Amino acid sequence: MAVYALMIAAWMIDFRVSADSAVSGLQVIFLIIFLVMAFAFVVLDRDPRFHAPGMLWTVAAATLFMIAGFLSGMLRNQSYDAMIRNVIPTFVYVTTFYATVRVVMSQDLRRLRKLLAIMCLGYVVSGVLVYWAIEGRLDLSNVRFQILSGATIAALSYVECLVLFGLTMTEWGALVSGLAAVFLSVTRTFLVTALFQFVSLVPGAFRLFSRRVIVLSGAALILVAAAATVGAFGVARWTDRLATPGSERSTDATLFTRQSETRYMLDAFTANAQSVLIGNGLAAETTYYLPNEIGGGAAHSVGFGHNQHVSILFIAGLLGGGMLLFVHLVQMVQSFRFMAALSRLADRHSDLLFLCAWGALMIIGAMATNSFSSILGNRSASVWYGLGTGLFIGGRARYFRECAIGAEGLAWQRLAMPVR
Repeated sequence: MAVYALMIAAWMIDFRVSADSAVSGLQVIFLIIFLVMAFAFVVLDRDPRFHAPGMLWTVAAATLFMIAGFLSGMLRNQSYDAMIRNVIPTFVYVTTFYATVRVVMSQDLRRLRKLLAIMCLGYVVSGVLVYWAIEGRLDLSNVRFQILSGATIAALSYVECLVLFGLTMTEWGALVSGLAAVFLSVTRTFLVTALFQFVSLVPGAFRLFSRRVIVLSGAALILVAAAATVGAFGVARWTDRLATPGSERSTDATLFTRQSETRYMLDAFTANAQSVLIGNGLAAETTYYLPNEIGGGAAHSVGFGHNQHVSILFIAGLLGGGMLLFVHLVQMVQSFRFMAALSRLADRHSDLLFLCAWGALMIIGAMATNSFSSILGNRSASVWYGLGTGLFIGGRARYFRECAIGAEGLAWQRLAMPVR
């Protein structure tokens, strides 16, 4: 468990920097720590092996994606440095996924739940501290990206788990902190992500409206209304970003750039047979155009663009990316089905179910977020995407084992059997 914790923590203080920056060498240190801890984990992992449905497919799909992306990049004479930088997050994702599956299937779940909650908080806090250390200040009037971290989706998922499993006063503090971070970020992507996650609870919504939840939710609405009335910081920025201008001369800049880059990647993916089969490579450049209101012109991404689902096909084609995209879609459907069933369950006191739900919500949140960005283009976000997928796949496998049912058993879908 300690080695696993160090492996996750390796990217906790990671930050964005250009390859030629004087401090880019620090990221090499983070990678070395991660690799050493991953190797140590494999060596020390002597627990019995059990079948985990979906584990092999995930590892195989991610591995095939990396191989195809490299092969395509080599055929196009792309920079090896750029390809390595872009393949690291996917490697981190699949390695963390494997380790999480093994930990969930063999370790004490209460300890794991507490450890991951602390790690998630650590990532969120470190995101603020790293930005403060680099910039020397925190500008609360413009914190759109500064306070966000790779664990943002995990934090949003944890908030929903607290609603689903019941909240103590301490947990309400975590919930308020999480919502405050999203409010300050003025990032519509995570607002959509949170709404997408909560949709999975609709089938059992009537069970969630306890008296305390209603009272505290009402108090939160009153505070937001009061802040809007007095013009508190943040409210005006939200209304400005949520209101999309309608005239041709005033375009929603974020929407315009995302759409233009997605169209570019789709056109490049379908350009010829080679692109369709093995993509354009891990270091392929994309192009997206900027609207006149922010100066016009064009900008570029390398590898992953503003839509990960399209980026996977753009980088590795159908042979390398099609399987990974299909696996991600299957996992999202499975997660929705699990959350819909869990929301109707009256007794939710199992740490195993909590971890499964947390992982399922991370998968759902990642799939929503990846329609607007690319998690596999971010190292610390890839840690939590792999971690969430591992919680769901490993937790489900442990459930099968402890309840002595097969992967096709209706007990998993209905959650009819108790978890020992």
